[in-house]
Parts: sequence; C-alpha cells; structure tokens
Amino acid sequence: MKGRRPRTDAEAEARWQADYARLRENSPTRWGRWISSKLVFVPSWVARLYGGVFLWLGWVVVGRDFLDAPFYARQYILSHLWARVTHGHPLAAIGIFLCTGAMTLLVQLANSSLLSLVIGFGSLALLVWANLPRRELEADDGASAVIGRSGVRAGIMWSIKRRMDRLTPDNRRRLKRMGWTETEPPE
Repeated sequence: MKGRRPRTDAEAEARWQADYARLRENSPTRWGRWISSKLVFVPSWVARLYGGVFLWLGWVVVGRDFLDAPFYARQYILSHLWARVTHGHPLAAIGIFLCTGAMTLLVQLANSSLLSLVIGFGSLALLVWANLPRRELEADDGASAVIGRSGVRAGIMWSIKRRMDRLTPDNRRRLKRMGWTETEPPE
C-alpha cells in the first residue's frame, strides 16, 4: 500500500495488548486474577512448539509471527483463550505442575513410591481432563458469546489457512457447530 508506513512490532504488540485489555474488561471471570494482564511476546520458533498462541502458567504467550494477524483473527484467538480461562482450563496445567513437583519430592524425601504413584495418577487424570475434546467446544462457546458464531468460524478458518491447525474431523465438527456447511470453502 502506497503512502502507508510499515507497522512496527511495537505497534502490533500495542494492538494485541489493547484488544486483550478490552476483552478482560468486558468479560470478567473469577479466574482472571490468576492470569497476567500483560501479554508475553516470544520468538516464532518458541511459539510454534505450542501452537502459536497459548496459555502457560498464568501468562498468555503470543508468537511474533502472529503480530500481523488481522483484527478478526486476533479477536478469535484472544476470546478463545480467554474462554479457556473462564472455564478454568489453566487450573489443570497448574495442577499437573504441582502434582509433578509433589511426586518428585515424595520420592526423594519420604521414599514413598506408592504415594508418589497415586499423585502421578492424579496428574495423569488432570492431563486427560485438560485435553478432552469438550474443552475446545467450551472455549468455542465462550468465544462465540464475545465475537459471535461467525467470528469463531472465521477464526477457525484463519487458523486452518495459516496452517496453525488442520481441517480434521474434530475441527469440522467445531465449524459445523458454528454454522459452517460442507459447501462453504475451507479457506
């Protein structure tokens, strides 16, 4: 585009941060106090290991290659993540972290393999709970309450087009819940 100066990373980060602050303000949750109000921006190679944008122990982490995401994609990504917070999904990650620490300490200090095994199964149960397919559906429902079903559908399509995700049977089911039809092109 002629005449328009190129956007800097600082400007793009400020846009992401402003959208995130607005979302937090308009969708309060009891779990919000456990999540940082500041986004963390990391190099692309780090973010790609975890899907590009993710929650990590109380921080919302954004890969630098997502800084140029269009407004609707930013809205989808942030509202989807915030819906996860609203439904308590980060608690599972924190629980797994605590269970692993407790398990390690018990083996080292108390020499209690049996108790450590019980805590290990608790950690495994939290891991399974955190990754149930319905967690994704809960996040989609929460995001659709903020940006609408068409916004969620457009965001899922953007993530597929951007190769963050694939058009798997689970994603087809998610898209259909948001009003997508098989005749609609996936991009």
